[in-house]
Amino acid sequence: MPRFAELVGATHLNDPGPGAPMTREELGAHVAHMVWESLTDLLLSDESSRLFSDLGVSTEDGVPSDSATKELLIYLMWAHVRSIRQAFHPRANGDPVNGVLGALHRAIYEDLEKRGITAAELPIFEQRVAARYFDYHHALEESPEVLGRTAARHLGRSDEPTPESARILASWAQEIFQPLQDFLEELEIIPPESPRPK
Repeated sequence: MPRFAELVGATHLNDPGPGAPMTREELGAHVAHMVWESLTDLLLSDESSRLFSDLGVSTEDGVPSDSATKELLIYLMWAHVRSIRQAFHPRANGDPVNGVLGALHRAIYEDLEKRGITAAELPIFEQRVAARYFDYHHALEESPEVLGRTAARHLGRSDEPTPESARILASWAQEIFQPLQDFLEELEIIPPESPRPK
């Protein structure tokens, strides 16, 4: 099985409880855990099997190659990052949000290192993350359909993905956006030294 598909529940989750305030590090780790859970759920879904087949992505026991899995991971990372930015803008923009995003990315990169990504590979992966974030941001500005097509091209390396592939990938992002934003809009980011409410 591809090594990146073994990251089920990779990030240790220190969850202070529903609705409880979180520090930047806690929230970043919490959302990183959500990213891995989303990846695991999608890889195990019947819909993903149809998607990979449609895009011509090779699989082993239903799991795509490391390259395709990393592309899907980046897409899910972007969807969660966008939700964080949308939820906290403008009430907590700037340093608090950047701190959460930094913690989120650190947690995911640490998980990747634990599963064998090398010190030489990580900067290349980070560059790909930045490039994909740019692509997905601008694609969604046009429409969810363009977003789905863009994600399908990156995942399947096809210039002309099918409408069904684009629809599936766009729907996966949409399923993350609103529930995560709803959760985050009620959440307060607190400094690390702040006392916990009783």
